[in-house]
Amino acid sequence: MRRIKEFWKDRRGATTVVMALAMVPVMSILGIATDYAKATSQRNALQQAIDAAAIAIAKDPDANLISNADLKARAVAYANAAVGNSPVDNMSMTVSIDADRATLSASGTVKLNFGAFLGADTLTVASTVTVELSKMKNVEIALVLDNTGSMGGSKINELKKAVKALIDFFEPRIKNPDDVKIALVPFTNVVRTNSSWMQSWMLKSTPPNNWQGCVQDRNAPYDITDQPPSAGVGDSLYPVTSSCGGLAEIIPMTNNLTAIRAAADTMIASGSTDVPLGIAWGWHALSNGVPLTQGSPDSTPNVMRVMVVLTDGENTAHRWANDIDARMNLVCSNVKAQNITVFTVRVLDGNQTLLRNCATSTAHYFNVTNASQLTPVFEQIAQTMSKLRISK
Repeated sequence: MRRIKEFWKDRRGATTVVMALAMVPVMSILGIATDYAKATSQRNALQQAIDAAAIAIAKDPDANLISNADLKARAVAYANAAVGNSPVDNMSMTVSIDADRATLSASGTVKLNFGAFLGADTLTVASTVTVELSKMKNVEIALVLDNTGSMGGSKINELKKAVKALIDFFEPRIKNPDDVKIALVPFTNVVRTNSSWMQSWMLKSTPPNNWQGCVQDRNAPYDITDQPPSAGVGDSLYPVTSSCGGLAEIIPMTNNLTAIRAAADTMIASGSTDVPLGIAWGWHALSNGVPLTQGSPDSTPNVMRVMVVLTDGENTAHRWANDIDARMNLVCSNVKAQNITVFTVRVLDGNQTLLRNCATSTAHYFNVTNASQLTPVFEQIAQTMSKLRISK
């Protein structure tokens, strides 16, 4: 009995016991803090990942067109790419999208190092973000296409395929009728208009019987402008030519892409080359002044105007100018000054420097060394236009 009493009175080692007991809550607090910091870090990584994914989805022109499963898979891929790997374990994600916004919600688990002391090995973290969808610009495209004799054989056939490939790219991406409009401007040293557009007061002379609508370059300086003709200004009027062979007719700006596809099939190769004439009429097609009035006014918001100029040869025929290339440089500069994006395509032959300088940038110039390359080039141009449609 005496020894028991002495044990209870003995204070040796008491501090160690007290410290050991005190360390239990301290270590628990440190463990919880460590796990909390880890969970916070991974939740921040999750937020960063879905923020990046939401922005990418908002800019994705196909987001509204693919299935929910494909949209979710694309969002997960964007999220993982943003942080290098999955930011949390067992990540799940939901994506909802409408015409105006995309909402992404994600959750996952974080493995706890000290959670077992509290009866939990993992912690669930979650995050949500909503972003406004990028507004898509309407695009109006003038296809200014060389139909001269040197385009015969495989070139003209491949060109027809390329025009259809460009249309095929855009058609499934069109949500509203005016999202994409196209004008077709075949040219040689003349263009073929339609008498329903070309009133007599626009012409320098009375057209012959059974006139095909064929006209040549206007006098300077009107040959390199989009200025409408004026009955009192002779140089602004269009010179009539009696025939342009089987040259396909210009199709003004339209959202009827089926009509453009059909018109492309009517193109044949014949005649000599006057690229400035084609560019001038491509500019007419992109404007809303006579003789072609279907294009949007320059001040129309949310419209991107694009010209694709294709040729396979040197300028050889201009009604009045000795230096045709100089006129081409001027009309190209004038077109680009109107905020029109210009792509140029050289098919095997032609002045590379002239065409490269005509394009908006060197990235907008394509040098085709085989006619079979025309379809992939037109598809690449279409993809570029699709990206440019996204407002920044």
